[in-house]
Amino acid sequence: MSQQTSQPLELDVRVIPPRDKHPTIFRTFDALQSGESFILVNDHDPRPLRYQLAAERPDAFEWTYLAQGPTEWRVQIARTGITIDCNQTVNQIVTRHPETLAVFTAWGIDSCCGGGHPVEAVVRRHNLDREALCKALVTAIGEG
Repeated sequence: MSQQTSQPLELDVRVIPPRDKHPTIFRTFDALQSGESFILVNDHDPRPLRYQLAAERPDAFEWTYLAQGPTEWRVQIARTGITIDCNQTVNQIVTRHPETLAVFTAWGIDSCCGGGHPVEAVVRRHNLDREALCKALVTAIGEG
C-alpha cells in the first residue's frame, strides 16, 4: 500500500462486479498500515460503505471526499491508529470490540462480574503490565 510520503493507491470500483465491490474494498482497507490510505473511485456516492466501515471497523478510519459527483466520486480512506481508552470499562471495550474478549480472558480479566470496572483500575488491582495489555488489545482489534 501507500506510505504517507507517496501517492495513495487508487481503487476504481466502477469496473468491479457489484457483488465483489465491498469485499474488495475491505480487503484493500485491511491491508493498510496505520497512516496509510487509498483513494476509492466510484460512480455514485459510497455513503453506505462509510456506514458499513463505521459498523465493522469503528474508530479505525478517516473518510475524506475529494470529489462528489455528479458522475464520479473520489474518497480518500485512511487507516488510523487504534487506541484503547483505559478509562473505559472492560465491558465498554468488549461491547465496542468483541474481538477483545479473548484477550481479557487470556489475561484473567473477568468481563462478567468485573467488567464494570475501568481497565486502568483492573490493571492496578491485579498488578498487570498496562502497556502489554493495551498492545494485545490493539492487536486483537486490528486483526478483527
